[in-house]
Amino acid sequence: MEQAEIITVPSDYQHPLFFSSNQINLSYPESFEEAMRTIPFIYEITKLEFRKEDATKPWEAGEHAVIHKVLKLWEEEQKVLNSLFEVRNRKEAQGPMMWSIVYFLNCLFWSNGQRVPGVTKLREKYHSLSIKPINVEERLEFIIQKPSHYHSYIQLSELFTEFKKQYYKQQIINVSKSKKAT
Repeated sequence: MEQAEIITVPSDYQHPLFFSSNQINLSYPESFEEAMRTIPFIYEITKLEFRKEDATKPWEAGEHAVIHKVLKLWEEEQKVLNSLFEVRNRKEAQGPMMWSIVYFLNCLFWSNGQRVPGVTKLREKYHSLSIKPINVEERLEFIIQKPSHYHSYIQLSELFTEFKKQYYKQQIINVSKSKKAT
């Protein structure tokens, strides 16, 4: 790992759920998974590069592997959240819910070839997404406002399920189109 540096969180990403301060210490991680677990929206708010062929950011990669990796991270958090909500430990669920929301936003925007625009500008950006669950705006707003509530967890789980269906459907359509073109 490289030397740590202090970076300022851009105002569009400053939200108490994701950042307790407007400055963060960043030690550059060695793997994609490590980066995703280090700082929310790390690729959007830092100069960290994805380093995959010509793509320097995950939303530029245009490949299934990126979304698949983020979905795996969600599945890990989901197991933790299941255990926490089973014993009604809302306080401990706050952290895993925060990461799960970040992973959902990453999947949602990256699958559409866009960076996450920041949490303060989400509502105005949803219209530009072709792959998105129904009523994602209202549902995510509720989840972000009350992340430690069990109902938020259920909503987030449903959003991931709906996202996956739409995402894989789009992947099949893309493969069909490419086969027809050849």
